Amino acid sequence: MSSEEIDWNSLMESNLIDKQSLNHLILNYLIFEGYENSTIKFAKEIGINLDNEVDEQGEEGEEDDEPIKANIIMGLNSIKIRNEIKLNILNGEIQLGINKLNLNYPDLLEQNNFLYFKLLLLNLIEMIRKNRDSETSIKDDEPTEFNQEEFVLKIIKFAQEKLTNKAIKNVKFMEELELTMTLLLYSTNDSNLLPLRLNELFEFKLRRDIADLVNKSILVNDSNNLIDLNYKKNFMKKRKLQLQILVIMMKLILMMMKMD
Repeated sequence: MSSEEIDWNSLMESNLIDKQSLNHLILNYLIFEGYENSTIKFAKEIGINLDNEVDEQGEEGEEDDEPIKANIIMGLNSIKIRNEIKLNILNGEIQLGINKLNLNYPDLLEQNNFLYFKLLLLNLIEMIRKNRDSETSIKDDEPTEFNQEEFVLKIIKFAQEKLTNKAIKNVKFMEELELTMTLLLYSTNDSNLLPLRLNELFEFKLRRDIADLVNKSILVNDSNNLIDLNYKKNFMKKRKLQLQILVIMMKLILMMMKMD
């Protein structure tokens, strides 16, 4: 084995990382990347039973496993829609991805201004890319001047209605918007003819980065909801215990009064 390869057994034996932590790390990776079947299979291999509902796990499983199981089930429940949205973004279908986000997580974009701006800006970039690609397929004898003027007006309107209000409150956002609008000065998607910073806007990496950001935001949103749910459950348990103690105290007081 080369020095660059990792000996996982030696790593675990060295106590730098325990097996349970490594298993949870792998599970989190599988859930984040949207590998549903692999997540279920691996969970079973490490002794986590996902057949029961989260509410029933406290009766049949160890309480220490409840948060882990709940997080796994939460991640599995969102895998399908997360994968769909991820694929939309990777394919440049940004508006379709936004629509699915709004349908399944109606408050997410409203509460996450950074994510919403990034998606809208990417949508703007893809609109320009699509127009440039269509230009290359138009024959030389076809009129394009009117179409291009109409397209530029469409882009300006989109930027004004969707992005300007967000960018005006954030210097970084405004810089990114101005850079993107600079693409209108060029009539090509050819990486050899575009300045480096503009060329980066057309790289596939940008789609992938935004797709990962959306994926992470959904999981964080679900996790926060799960925390709220667990808080409510714990609050009700605590409240129930307080009532039980109160009843016992009242009974003791009544007994003492009878003795007097």
